[in-house]
Order: sequence, then structure tokens, then C-alpha cells
Amino acid sequence: MSAIGKVLVVVAFAFAVPVWADDDAPAIHQAKPNFYNAMTTGNLVVSWSATPTEFAIDSETVLTLTIAGATNPHRVRRPDLASVPAFKREFREIANSNDPPASREAKSVTFTYRLRSRTAGKLVIPELPFLFYHSPSDSIREKFLDKIELTIRPNIAEPPPARPLDAPERFFELPDSAKLGLRISSPSVFHWLSLVVGLSVVGTVWVFAWRHFNPDGLRLARLRQNLAIREALDGLESAKRSSEPVERTQRILETYLLERHGRRTIAAVPSELEEILRETNVPSERIETVMRLLRECEAARFSTSVHDANKLLSSTREFILSEEVAA
Repeated sequence: MSAIGKVLVVVAFAFAVPVWADDDAPAIHQAKPNFYNAMTTGNLVVSWSATPTEFAIDSETVLTLTIAGATNPHRVRRPDLASVPAFKREFREIANSNDPPASREAKSVTFTYRLRSRTAGKLVIPELPFLFYHSPSDSIREKFLDKIELTIRPNIAEPPPARPLDAPERFFELPDSAKLGLRISSPSVFHWLSLVVGLSVVGTVWVFAWRHFNPDGLRLARLRQNLAIREALDGLESAKRSSEPVERTQRILETYLLERHGRRTIAAVPSELEEILRETNVPSERIETVMRLLRECEAARFSTSVHDANKLLSSTREFILSEEVAA
């Protein structure tokens, strides 16, 4: 090949190969997704924040992306959030703010975005991966920007402006009581006494009627004055709505018996509870009844067959009430 041919080959190669600045990452990494030409010799700190995190749907929030520790802050590119599917799905508007370019000596780079939500409610700003070039190791590393939760309130409809009524003036005048022949007087003492007596009579009649139609109501009200009974009955009501009603029923029954008989220790097994009840002179038939209930609870908890939890709850409640009546 002649000298002129060699020169032409060198010139053609120079134009064919792109020239990258020294403060740009190697060309082989430029086309990678989520790579924005950030370079560092140490640790790159990438974070973002949203202000405000709670706003109306017709308002917007400002999302700020900050990259600190880059050796080429003036060459870092802005991520195009409008092209990210997760952002397009959540936000109806993604606009870039007019951020001034970073200088070569800047400590950090800041990009801001204005976002408008599509719907009201709870919304999460998606996680965003951020790739950067680590010069000492000649490798690509990755950071993940955390999710940010937003609360978008619906628009509050403004009431229509008040309009003057189109009506004759006489419609807006209050009538004189003298013209109407009315006599307006303040209530006397007799009226007030009649009101007090009437309310007392109504209250008394209601109490007697309630006791007549609820013969057990007064007894239950008195029983609930006992702390152990009140906690046990309330616990059984809440056990109906729990995911483990049988286990809750057994624990409530054990706690009630210990509290009822003045024992603060927690029985590990039903046999220990039986010994405690015998020490406190509980009748044998009562002990047999409660041990039967505890065995049914354990069988329902650890058996593979289906048991009626509501029946156990009802039996436990009847036992507690019958024990208080016997006492």
C-alpha cells in the first residue's frame, strides 16, 4: 500500500470511531439502559425527594434527583422519566424543570421534575435504578433510588356563588306578632317543673320496662362489675372475630379462672390449672366441667377434624356465668 493509501485509511478510521471526552465514561457503556454518564473514583451518592408528599390531584409535586460525588458533574445526563413505563402509568404529566447546568467543579448535580398524578389516593413513586462508571475498577455499578409514597387528595368542589333571590321585598320582611294576633310569652316556673316531672316519669317507666323485658340484664350488669368477668366476657366477644377463636377461648378461660381465684401465675398445662383449682376448694363437679372444656379446646386446636368454635365459645360463656351465679 502506498503512503497516500495509508493516510486515507487513518483518516477514515478517525472519522469512523466516535471521539469521547476524557470526562465521559467509555463508549462501550454509553448505550446501557439506566446509564447517565456519571463517573466516580469513590462512592457515588444518588438520592431523591418529593415536595410535597400530600397534595390535591389538580396540584403537582416536585421530584428532586441529586447525584453527589461524580468526577464529571457537568457531563451527567438527566434521566428521562417520561419514557419510563412505571412513571407514565402513575403520572399524567412529567415535566422537566429548567435546572441550570452543573459546573465542572460542582459537588453535586440536581435534576428536578414536576409530576401530576392520574388518580387520587395512595401512590408510590417507582423505584429507579441508576448505573454509574467506577473508574478505578473500570466497571459499571448500580444504585437504586428508594420508593416514595405520595397521598393525592381529590378535588373539593367549590360551592356555587350566592345569587340574590328574585322576589318581592315583602317576602323578606318578618311579620309583626301583634298584627297576626299572636301572644308570645316566656315559660313560667310551672312549665319548667312540668318538664322535669315528665322526664322523670318517662325515665322511670323506661327502667321498669327494660327490667321486665330483660330479666337477665340487671344480673349481667352486676356481674360485669367484676373485672375478671368483664374482661372474660369482652374477650369472648372479640374471640368470635379472631383468626384463632378456639385458642383465644382457651386462654380467656384459663386467665379468668386464675384471676377469679386469686392466682396470678400462668398455668402451663390444664393439669396444673386443675391442681390450683383443687387447692382453692373449687367443687369437684365444677373442676370436671372446666377440664372438659379445656380438653375440647385442645382437641379443636390440634385435631385435623372440624370443630364448632361457636359452640365452645357459648359453652365457655355459660360456664363463667353459671359459676358467678353459684358463687
